[in-house]
Amino acid sequence: MLILDVRDLHRHLSIATETLRDHYRSVPDGPQGSGGWYHELGGAPGATATALALACFVDCDEAPDRLDQALRFLREHQQEDGGWPTRTSGSQAVVEATGWIAWALARIRCDLREGAPDLHRATRWLIGQQNPDGGWGSMRDAPSRVWLTCLALRALNELDPHADAVAHGVRWLLDQRVTDQTTRARVWGVNGGAGGPTVTHTAFALITLAELRPADLSRHLPAFAWLTRRLAMDPANPHKWIETYTVAPAEGGAWRLNLWHYGLPLALTALLHHPEGPPVAQVGPALERILRISPGEHIWGDDITPGESPSLWSLWWSLQAITSVYRQPLFRPDDLVVWLKDAVVIRRGTARRKPLFSLAPALWAAGLGRLLKRYWAYAALLLLCSLIGGGVLAGWWKGEVFWVGLVIPMALIPLQEAFKPRR
Repeated sequence: MLILDVRDLHRHLSIATETLRDHYRSVPDGPQGSGGWYHELGGAPGATATALALACFVDCDEAPDRLDQALRFLREHQQEDGGWPTRTSGSQAVVEATGWIAWALARIRCDLREGAPDLHRATRWLIGQQNPDGGWGSMRDAPSRVWLTCLALRALNELDPHADAVAHGVRWLLDQRVTDQTTRARVWGVNGGAGGPTVTHTAFALITLAELRPADLSRHLPAFAWLTRRLAMDPANPHKWIETYTVAPAEGGAWRLNLWHYGLPLALTALLHHPEGPPVAQVGPALERILRISPGEHIWGDDITPGESPSLWSLWWSLQAITSVYRQPLFRPDDLVVWLKDAVVIRRGTARRKPLFSLAPALWAAGLGRLLKRYWAYAALLLLCSLIGGGVLAGWWKGEVFWVGLVIPMALIPLQEAFKPRR
């Protein structure tokens, strides 16, 4: 059982936006005072971190802070071909940056705002970088990777969901599943079967499919079961690691790129899409670990070494998990939620302060009233049978009376059926 105070979740969202406001940095020599955020909070702005920071504000139901300055910064860093580079890729646009930025800007619906980056060019760039096999690498002809394909698919789902590239990419993603040797479930790893399945890639693939193909999620029940089992086996593991690889463009030169993975909040977000309902036994401990905050030491479970700057990636992924819980259907900002394995009890108003068992009599009374209203004749028959049968056993009257006493209630049953409404 998980007892969830939605107001407490809202408090954590407020902490996130205050953290971002405190770490905004302007670019002194930039165009008209542009600025943004960096993935190591406090550093000079970077394009990817700036776009994700804007999306954080929107996910927290707040107007993006410093929106005009951030959009100017992103527009200035967009390449002529429509993509964005990372700091380590020089002037070469890559999917690692373009996928995140295009997805975030499409999510916050700023494409019509004056001075915003050109998302039409970004869309064409992403489609043009798709490999012939249907997946995406850092750029066209770089080896397709599961993580980058998910990035591109999520961005295109916001920008142009009916593009042929989306269907082609989903087929590639499904083809990359590997079979876990223990459970025989088909799940995802780093790059096809390389290195075996991971919590991070399985969770990100399921999140992507939940956004693109929600009606088909029941086909992936074994993958959800595998993810649930992995969290149950090692509930304290944050599944935090860095995926590092080399990119070698055809025109020469090479560089190394890093993908920051935070598997625990990713897994929690994925499990909230479980077709049979979230597994509360794993959702509860995962959320509790994510919500542990020690200011100055780590943000949402991101244990860092002393002196190291807190990471926007940790804040981002944890925020995604928190907002996914916060936005569950029927939840309101002041609710107290009792989340059971197969049911959710939402307590509102004065019911927040009442013990859960005190609500049961009202629930039982309401249910009993509905049953009596629908099956009153059967109830009358049962009551009379009990009274007459008890009298016969006690010797108050003869057995013949029992049979005579059944005539009237049995005649009521056809009468009830006759008066039932017919379609």
